Amino acid sequence: SALPPPDRSTAGWREILGLDGAATLDTVEAAYRSRARDLHPDRPGGSASAMAALNAARDVARRELAA
Repeated sequence: SALPPPDRSTAGWREILGLDGAATLDTVEAAYRSRARDLHPDRPGGSASAMAALNAARDVARRELAA
């Protein structure tokens, strides 16, 4: 049988936000806004779980970069 899709909640924030290399708070916010346009549950193809993972990734990135 097929394996279930990977659990996005365990993916790193850079992967979820689509960032490689160095990141700043500004690049995190820009990436968040861009991804949110696609993943928001009110958009075709979006979902509440994908948006929740995106929100959590942004929160983790903010905490890590502010330190």
